[in-house]
Amino acid sequence: MVSLNGVVSAVVLFYGILPLGTRRKADYTLFKPRAHGAAQPIKRVTIMKIWVDGDACPKPIKEILFRLADRVQITVVFVANQWLHLPQSNFIEMIQVENGPDIADDKIAEFCVEIDLVITADIPLAARIVKKGAIALDPRGTLYDKSNIGQKLSMRDFMDELRGSGVETGGPSSFGHKERQNFANALDKIIAQRKL
Repeated sequence: MVSLNGVVSAVVLFYGILPLGTRRKADYTLFKPRAHGAAQPIKRVTIMKIWVDGDACPKPIKEILFRLADRVQITVVFVANQWLHLPQSNFIEMIQVENGPDIADDKIAEFCVEIDLVITADIPLAARIVKKGAIALDPRGTLYDKSNIGQKLSMRDFMDELRGSGVETGGPSSFGHKERQNFANALDKIIAQRKL
C-alpha cells in the first residue's frame, strides 16, 4: 500500500501448500518502510495450525473443529491411518498415513511447530509436542503443557505397568456433553490467548 506521503508499507503473504517435510518458518513477513531503497523486514510471524490425531478423535470434537476452522480461518490438519470424511473448506486438510503403530503420531510430531496446537488423547504424543514447545489439548479439555506433562506421563506409565501385571484399572468415563463443553471452553481460551 502506498500512502500519500510516499512511504511504502507492505505485508507479503505467502499462500499455498508447503510440501510435506518443509518446515514453516514464517507465514508472512512485515516490512518497515524506508525512504530510499528496499523495505527492511521487521517481523516474521508464524500462523498457528491445529493438528488433530484423527483416528481417535470423537465426532463431537471434530464438529467443533470444523466450525472453528471456518470461523477464525485457521488451518486444521487431520492426520489419520484411514480416510476421514471431512467437509469442504479452505481451512481443513487431511494427511492419510500408512497403518501401523505411532505413524500418525510421528507425522504430527514431525510437522508441528512451536506455535501450533495438537488435539490428542495420546499422552506420549502430547509429551513429544510439549518438548517441541507446542501445546496439546485432550478431547476432554485437558491442556498438556510444560507444567503438567511430566506428571501426566508418569501416571500413564504407572497405570500401564499395573495393567501389564494384571491389575484391573478400568477405563475412562464415557464421553458426553460435559467433556464436549470442557473441550470447547479450553479451545476458545487458547484461541483467545493466541489472538487469532
